[in-house]
Amino acid sequence: MTRFISSLFLLCCLASCTHYNYSPNLVQTPFIAQKNEATALVSLGGLPYATNIDVQAAYNPVKHVTLMANYFRMYNKFSGSNLNETTEVNKLQYLEGGIGGWVPFEDEHLRLGVILGLGNGRVNNKYEAFRYTKLRYTRAFLQPTFIYLSEYFSFGFGTRLAHLSYKSGDIDASIPAEELDYLVQIEERNPFFLIESGINIGAHLKPVTWSLSIVRGGMSSSDNYTSYRFDLTNISMGLSLDLHGLKKKQKGKMPKLAPTDPTGNMPAPHDD
Repeated sequence: MTRFISSLFLLCCLASCTHYNYSPNLVQTPFIAQKNEATALVSLGGLPYATNIDVQAAYNPVKHVTLMANYFRMYNKFSGSNLNETTEVNKLQYLEGGIGGWVPFEDEHLRLGVILGLGNGRVNNKYEAFRYTKLRYTRAFLQPTFIYLSEYFSFGFGTRLAHLSYKSGDIDASIPAEELDYLVQIEERNPFFLIESGINIGAHLKPVTWSLSIVRGGMSSSDNYTSYRFDLTNISMGLSLDLHGLKKKQKGKMPKLAPTDPTGNMPAPHDD
C-alpha cells in the first residue's frame, strides 16, 4: 500500500506541468447517518507544483438519505518552453450536486448505498504569447458506496461510473499543434465513460477528522486517457468537521442556571 501511494505521488509530480483537459474531484463518502446530521470537508492536494482544492458538504434531511454538494478547483502555473514568453496556466473548476440513499444495517458502523450526481465544469488553458482555450463539460454519475465508521477511525470507498460530455469551447487555433491535436481527439471521441474509484481514510477526534483521500480513474481498454490530456489521479489531505457534533458540543458548554425552589422562584441571595 505504501509503494502504491508513493507511486501515485510521483506520477502527480512528474505530470504536473501540463495543460490537462480533465481531472477528477474527490469521491465523497459522507460519514453521517441520522436525520439533520451534516458534515463539511476542505482538502488540499497537488502540491508542490499545482494546487487542488476540494470542498465538500453533506446533509441528511431524513434518516438514510443524504444531499451533497462538491466544489473542485485545480490550478497549475508553469514556465513555457520559451522562458522569455509569458507563463502558462492550466485552471479547472467543477461544481456538482447529488443525492444518496443508504441501506439500513443493524451494525451502526457499516453503511452501503448509492449516490447519484450531476455537475458542470470548465477548463481554461493559457499558453505562451497569450493564446487561450476554454472548454465546458458536464458529468453525470452513479456511485455505489461503502463506509465503515468507528469511534476514532473511518474508511470510505466509492466507485463513480461517470458520463463525461464536453458541451462547448473557445479555441485559439494558433496554440501548439500538439495541444490542438488533443482537442480534436476529444471532439471526435466525445462523450466519455469513466470509472473513478476513490478511498477516504480518516482519523478523528470528534468533531474534527483528518483524512487522506485518493482517486484513480480509468477508461475502456480501447482508450488511452493521455491521448486527451486527461489527468485521472487526485491525492489530497484535509480536515472535515461534523457540524452536528459541533452543535452538540457547544450546547454542552452552555452555563447552567442556578437551581430553583419548589415554587419555581429563584433562591434569595444570602447575606454575608
